[in-house]
Parts: sequence; structure tokens; C-alpha cells
Amino acid sequence: MKRLLISLTLLFGAALLVGAVLFYLYADRLEEEIRVRFEGKRWSLPATVYARPLELFAGQRLSPAMLEDELLLSGYRKGETVAGQGSFSRSGDRVTLISRAFHYPSGPEPPLHLEVRFTPQHILTLTDSRDHSELPIARLDPARIGSFHPIAHE
Repeated sequence: MKRLLISLTLLFGAALLVGAVLFYLYADRLEEEIRVRFEGKRWSLPATVYARPLELFAGQRLSPAMLEDELLLSGYRKGETVAGQGSFSRSGDRVTLISRAFHYPSGPEPPLHLEVRFTPQHILTLTDSRDHSELPIARLDPARIGSFHPIAHE
């Protein structure tokens, strides 16, 4: 009886040892397959670098010319009339625009229809151009300032 128990224990130990070695070899083969498949592809997608989103609010020190420059740097189209998202028009101390939707860290920012009126160096009012309600703050999508293309080494 004692001999049978020792034999069973040795047999179980040997089976456990063989199972552990087989599992190690299988895990090692999977790790090698993953490394071969994904090696060098970690940075293959281009990364885009953006400036900070432009926040507008009444009383902000910003002139119409400065806002126009910011909008042009962000790729907005200037025209006589506002013609969709990413476009603006300027008439004296007033800038009318439709912003583009973008993702802000606190959540998605929808497109806004804005009318911004200025004193010579400050924003006087910020209103929704559809219903003329005053807005406390408006965020505009950031300008793209660069990108990395790892495949082309640029």
C-alpha cells in the first residue's frame, strides 16, 4: 500500500513536470510568434501633433486680426459669407464663423455657429449666430502643427 502510494506520487509528479515543460515550450513559441509578427510595427501609424485648442470668451485680450490669423493657421477658409464648418467671414469688428467638431479631453466639442464682436483689443461679446444667445466660452479645434511618419522616416 505504501509502495503504491509512493509510485502514484512519483507518477503524478512526473506528469506535472512534463505538463509544466510542455506549457513553457508552448508559451515560448507564442511569445516568439507575437514578437515576429509585431516587431517594428509599433510606430508604423503616423502621429499628428496639434496645438492647443483656442478658447474664446468675453473680455479675452484678442483683436479681430489676431483671431483671423489663428483661424487661418487652423485651416479655416475666409469668405464673404460663412459657408459651412471650418469657414469664417470678417466685417470690421465682427467675425462670424462655424467651427469644426473635435474631441476635447473633457469630451466631444460640437460645431458652433459663432459671432464674435470686438473692442480694438478685446472680445466684447460671444454669441450663437443662430439664436443670438450669449455664450460663456467657445472652443475651436486646434491647429495641426506637425506629424511623424515613421515608415518614411519623416
